[in-house]
Amino acid sequence: MSVVLKFFTCPAKQKQTPEMNIEEKFREELPGILGNLMASPKLSQIPEVATWVKKILEYNLRGSKYFGGVMVALAYDMLEKPENITEENQKLSRVLGWCGEMARCAFCISDDLMEKSTTRHGNPCWYLMPNVGLGAVNDCMLVFSSVMETIEIYFLETPYFKDIVRLIHKTILYCSMGQQADFMLLSHHVNKDYSQFTIERYETTIVPYVCRFCTFELPVLLALTIMKDVDMNTYDGMHDVCDKLSKLYVMQDDYLDCYADEAATGKVGNDIQQGKCSWFAVTALQRCNEAQRQLFTKHYASENPEDVAIIKKLYGDLQLEELFKQREVELYNDIIRHVHALSSSALTEYFLIIIDKITKKS
Repeated sequence: MSVVLKFFTCPAKQKQTPEMNIEEKFREELPGILGNLMASPKLSQIPEVATWVKKILEYNLRGSKYFGGVMVALAYDMLEKPENITEENQKLSRVLGWCGEMARCAFCISDDLMEKSTTRHGNPCWYLMPNVGLGAVNDCMLVFSSVMETIEIYFLETPYFKDIVRLIHKTILYCSMGQQADFMLLSHHVNKDYSQFTIERYETTIVPYVCRFCTFELPVLLALTIMKDVDMNTYDGMHDVCDKLSKLYVMQDDYLDCYADEAATGKVGNDIQQGKCSWFAVTALQRCNEAQRQLFTKHYASENPEDVAIIKKLYGDLQLEELFKQREVELYNDIIRHVHALSSSALTEYFLIIIDKITKKS
């Protein structure tokens, strides 16, 4: 368990909606969205395909904490001026959140297939389910198409339809780029060439495209599309905060993959076995001597439990877990400084809630 996870308690409190909290309302929105999607003139042309799409979404959306989706609804409630908040826009913010969640689940399906993962959210990966297999590739396309169809159902006649479509397209492109960059680095272990495993590449290629935009920037940007009289100068500094948050978030995921129990994460850790460009891998290569580098090169990216144990022992010899905890605290303190320097008190409060959520993930 990391240092931040032990000591941090966020002073900010989430605003409550009249009947129930935002997360509960968010979860209640999904059946209506799926119902409208299944009844759409396009999908309903082939009922069995519509039923299959619903099965894909229900299976792959379950078990998630819906972090990004809930954040869209929260961002609208917290950042919109109170006099401009409407029940209709609150509902639309939840729909936008679910569009983001559906896009995310499509990337999870493809990521699991590419990396040959076995579990996701404590359940077998989708491609391992009966009658799926490589059909998961087309299932990803069906999910992405369902996102765009949902946007058309709810937003086609609105003035912000084009802005929403642009944001979703940007999300899909950036996440695809990040996923491909990450996957391309996996091929380096075939030739035992880890020259590309650098902290600079990790922080400028992997982190921003896999995480920063789709996880932290997108919820705010989606909420902004349906808000009135937005002063974008108020959001100066948001990019830097999201950049630092994404570094912390991905580092924590790398830590959990290496050290956490599957029962806690719902996913079998396989970064070492797959030869991933993780924070631990690039930091080990940055700190090791020549003999340790040869040891890393020989045993990294192997499914053999003995090789995995050797790499974990190397991480221990290099004191990477202790270094991680130190770096985590440094990042956390830096994020807090930047969050409190934002010109919008509402945006500051919003990000304090984000920090509270990601530093308590397990």
